[in-house]
Amino acid sequence: SKADYNLIFNEPGKGGKSQAQIKAFDDTWDWSSEASEVALNELAKKIAFLRGGDVWVSTKDGKDLSQITMTGGKVEDFLFSPDLKYLAYSKVTGYAPEPGLWEEGEKVPERAVCSIIVERVGQPELSNELPLPEGSWVYLGKWLPKGKLLFYTSSGFDVEGFCEYDVNRGQASEMDYTKGSSLLDAVFPQDGSLMSYVDDSGLGKDFKQHLHIVNTNTGADRVVASLRSLMEPS
Repeated sequence: SKADYNLIFNEPGKGGKSQAQIKAFDDTWDWSSEASEVALNELAKKIAFLRGGDVWVSTKDGKDLSQITMTGGKVEDFLFSPDLKYLAYSKVTGYAPEPGLWEEGEKVPERAVCSIIVERVGQPELSNELPLPEGSWVYLGKWLPKGKLLFYTSSGFDVEGFCEYDVNRGQASEMDYTKGSSLLDAVFPQDGSLMSYVDDSGLGKDFKQHLHIVNTNTGADRVVASLRSLMEPS
């Protein structure tokens, strides 16, 4: 796939976190190997966005509007995988009181409680709903190289933990918190061969931030810059 990633538009749902990104899609595919490759190349010519709580796509001029998910308006957030073969989205399963301190008699706002659905693009019947942690909110993080999806849980205030879903194995597993936090802020090129991230060391006058470049195939990690202040890679 030669996908072209740009900007995406979003229409936030009730009480939830939503972000959007332009992706490509086509709603009429023949999934033979040759035809699917043509279809994936066509994805980059369209944009994806939330409308009425579902994922829709259109051409960049706003024509050929097509609805992709059929949840009845329950999608809060979504991410296409870099190769455009998979779609992950947060699906509202209910609402819970917003954590916090509220005045007596004050109406407590609600926040959407979501599960995460991962489906093969063009084949929604091949979908998997990831287990919803009890007593926690769950949010999409980002797609990682080699068909892995990073997501995280929250108590409502802070991130509690990180998990990884492997689409090839169809399994989700917990991830070390420090590793998950680094991956959430990391940046990958489209082919996933490298990863860049920023960490820091020292205090006061000795404080420095370090820009790392990691070869994701070998695991080799090297620092390419160390300065008092670094912008996050993008």
